[in-house]
Amino acid sequence: MKKTICILILLTLAVPGMSYAGGYVLGNFGFGAPSDTTSAGNWSAGAEFGGIFLSSLHPTGGSFSAGAGFAVSVPKSSNKVPSYSGKLPAGLSPYNSSDYYDGNEYEANICLGAELAPSFFLNLGGGYAWWNEETVTDPDPGSGTRYLVDSSSKNAVTGMLGLRYAVQGFMMGLGYHTRRGVVLSLGVAFN
Repeated sequence: MKKTICILILLTLAVPGMSYAGGYVLGNFGFGAPSDTTSAGNWSAGAEFGGIFLSSLHPTGGSFSAGAGFAVSVPKSSNKVPSYSGKLPAGLSPYNSSDYYDGNEYEANICLGAELAPSFFLNLGGGYAWWNEETVTDPDPGSGTRYLVDSSSKNAVTGMLGLRYAVQGFMMGLGYHTRRGVVLSLGVAFN
């Protein structure tokens, strides 16, 4: 899966370079993630690089855009792994266990867009997110002693829908991401 996404990212960067195209660099900031994601209640930051190019395939002779990006989501402090005494000893049951996020969530993505009206683009994106998760238990709630039950790597396919406005030297956008919530973008567009 990771290899396929890397190949798609390289293609989205190469295709605009082979035609008459302008480029763009965007920084983005996400907030208000869905409550079941690692970045719930917190924020994310990312960058996207891509191109805007004219195409005879566009129904009205407008432009398409293609970009590739990377983002990092920071979990809220209450979701970070608490201190624990080690692995759960044999004979104890994992009573009162909870999942915690061991570090940040990372995402590689691609974003494709089509011009709806001059300078306004509808964008669809997809990607692959990964993070580490640990399950910690407190078998005796009165003692305050915690143990590690499990540690594993997790991943998810992501999606994004948004609108962007691009003119010479400036680009901004607003969208919704399935794991990062509302995403605001700001950057530069150039020839």
